[in-house]
Amino acid sequence: MKRPPFDRRLPLFLVMAGTFMVLLSLGSFNVSLRKMARDSEVSPPPAPKVSSPLEERKAAGLTWDLLVSLDHWQLRADLKDDRGIPVAGGRGHVVLAAAGAVGRVVALRETEPGRYVVDLPRALARSGVTARVHIDKEESRIARVVQIAF
Repeated sequence: MKRPPFDRRLPLFLVMAGTFMVLLSLGSFNVSLRKMARDSEVSPPPAPKVSSPLEERKAAGLTWDLLVSLDHWQLRADLKDDRGIPVAGGRGHVVLAAAGAVGRVVALRETEPGRYVVDLPRALARSGVTARVHIDKEESRIARVVQIAF
């Protein structure tokens, strides 16, 4: 029997080489996946950050909670730490500015531990006022902006 001019069967060498390449690529893919899982499981926990007392005092203001409220003509700011304890002994002021006007600085006074109040000027009753409340204690500070509409 005579062979056709072109043999449609692939030579055995090409089949073996192709199979070897497929197995080699699957094996390397499996190894890379195992390495990724091992790297994520073995990563050490981050080292604890050592901070100085100065940094701790400055960072205390980041956990404070400042609640600003308005009771008739009195602006009240209640300042508490992250445990809900009033923060006493701070100094504060409020910058009051009507639309298009220069800001007016008014000092806050502490009436009881953690409660800071200021009486608002009656002249501001004509328009809305932006009040920027600032309270400092040692190196820590907190600020809030409140829009007041009369």
